Amino acid sequence: MSYIITRTNGDLLLENGLPENTIDTKTVPVALIGKLIADYGTYQSNNFVHLLENFANSSEPENPINGMIWFNTSDNTVYICVEETTHEWRKFAFIQTTPPSNPDTGDLFYNSETHKFYIYDSGLEEWVFIGPVDVGNIIEGTDELISDSSGTFICNIPLPTDSTCNIEIKLIGREILDTSVLGLRQPECGTWNIQCCTSSYIFESGGISSTVYDLVNQPFVQKIASTDTADKWDIKLETNNTTASLQIKISASGIKTPAGFGGSVKWKVYYKLIKVA
Repeated sequence: MSYIITRTNGDLLLENGLPENTIDTKTVPVALIGKLIADYGTYQSNNFVHLLENFANSSEPENPINGMIWFNTSDNTVYICVEETTHEWRKFAFIQTTPPSNPDTGDLFYNSETHKFYIYDSGLEEWVFIGPVDVGNIIEGTDELISDSSGTFICNIPLPTDSTCNIEIKLIGREILDTSVLGLRQPECGTWNIQCCTSSYIFESGGISSTVYDLVNQPFVQKIASTDTADKWDIKLETNNTTASLQIKISASGIKTPAGFGGSVKWKVYYKLIKVA
């Protein structure tokens, strides 16, 4: 009596099944063991070993099957069979921290010392730099705050010491509507782009050294769009030596309801700092 063997999707692997007293080593890379085979444990144990090592060899397995994994010992890389009839294999993308001795197109390499990322191009015969441009000199971040009519609210952007920085800021504000006016009007809102230059340096006075953080000239503040009330929201920039930061000072509130509720504005700040030291 034959064994009926199917693929995971239910398709028959062998149209007429696997007959008794048969060992099939041609259909797939493991031995298929029919009924009544003596010493079948040898074939079964070999199958387990081959599966554990992902058919590790310098040449691809014969008679591959879709989805099988092969470890190529010639380049220490893992491949997956995507088309068994044409023996098409695709390499797994592993990010390596040391360049392989025999790289191939698509190999990925991350230099942990310079914090840079590369991909290999065999046509150019070289590693192509992907990025970042200069991770040591670029700082990005976000912040959130909520303002109302009770005062001025401050967002701090940390500044590096002994450097000059180009800073780009995207600032978005949106009124928090009270439930009494939800659906009756749109929230007040606005968005700004800000560019500025800061400089930090050592200053000595009376034998005492301190770090000074300056805002160079006036920042460029561009209002992208705003509603009527948001048009009156006040945004100022200044440096603070004590906190070693660039401060965004926001005086803004929404429209209060007749009962006195509301008036708060939620802010999102995104900044990108490029420095030279």
